[in-house]
Amino acid sequence: KPNWIGEFGVRADQFYPEMFHNALWAALASGAAMTPAEWNDRGDWGKMSPEMSADTLRLSTFAADLPLAAWNPEPMTVAAILPGSMVRGWGLAGGRGALFWVQDYSLEGKPFAEQRSGLAVRKNVAVDLTGLAAGTYIVKPYDTWKGEYLDPFEVTCPAGAVCRIALPEFKADMAFRLDAK
Repeated sequence: KPNWIGEFGVRADQFYPEMFHNALWAALASGAAMTPAEWNDRGDWGKMSPEMSADTLRLSTFAADLPLAAWNPEPMTVAAILPGSMVRGWGLAGGRGALFWVQDYSLEGKPFAEQRSGLAVRKNVAVDLTGLAAGTYIVKPYDTWKGEYLDPFEVTCPAGAVCRIALPEFKADMAFRLDAK
């Protein structure tokens, strides 16, 4: 702290909307003070597309009622438990809640056409959260590409140990909000 993510972007429109999406969600989940000030001035940097505007709205919907000041969060470690699962994550935890974001990176470095068509639905993925206070939480999965919450579920995290959470099926990435019960 502090960490400010202000303007960002690249001059190659073929990287959008995924690059924009991933930058926004990674910044939120890592605790960076950020705003979606992406370089889209209609010059060399292109322009804000309808897909990017929709993505900003989905992020805003998720973040709108997060009580981050009340939580006073710190970074939380999010680790996929299966070796080679090709899922990574970032998160924040504090006070009476947390948030985290997981991402399938199995096609990282591949051409964007392959990435867009090749991501499979991820099943049977679980993560270990380190840095989350012991207790029972209501977990609210959020589909970051549809802007919809999925069915919530409960998890009880033990004192002095990692908290394991089995994730619902997802494609590309998913965000989660945890509220202490």
